[in-house]
Amino acid sequence: PDHQPAPNARAQHGPPPVHRPSAPPADRQFGWLDSPIDWRTLLLAALLCGAVVVAGVRRGNPNQRQAIVLAIVLMVIVPVAFGAIRYPYFQGRYLLPMWVGLMMIAGTAIEGRLEGRLQSTPLKDCAIGIWVIVHVWSLVTNLKRFSTGRSGSWNIFSDDAWSPPGLGNEVVIAGFAFAGIAMFFAARAFLQQSLQQALAVTPSK
Repeated sequence: PDHQPAPNARAQHGPPPVHRPSAPPADRQFGWLDSPIDWRTLLLAALLCGAVVVAGVRRGNPNQRQAIVLAIVLMVIVPVAFGAIRYPYFQGRYLLPMWVGLMMIAGTAIEGRLEGRLQSTPLKDCAIGIWVIVHVWSLVTNLKRFSTGRSGSWNIFSDDAWSPPGLGNEVVIAGFAFAGIAMFFAARAFLQQSLQQALAVTPSK
């Protein structure tokens, strides 16, 4: 019989295996969608924003009320329209610019009346304090995701596998908390100054 060449080893057995590093456990695969904010924190933020919107509708003039209602309608329509095109790819941060606009309109409506400023000063302090707490705890939650994983330990100070370059997690949290407290007092001072200026230009009865 005619001599048949030996089959090529690569053709017979396929390409040589490629070495790939072993994948980390599922709770270590960090991603933008794998660690949502705690539901209690989300509920607290939603109640606070909702209260501001309701107060803005109650105290605003007709134009401000229409603007608030229009912004709310858009915040409902945009996710539905976006989801119809690229479902299920949608993240809540896409609505943040609209939330900022809605809060500014509602805040302007609340501050539009002097009696509203006088009556709501303690509530403003409470609202600013809650907002600081929401942001600080959100930072802690996100830092845990990077440090110990979604299902890892909450001891992000000694069990951390990652921390911001050049800083420890405790330094980051303390610095952010300090900035939040400073923002609270700065916002409080600004509101007090604004109220005093409004009283100075308002004729006494």
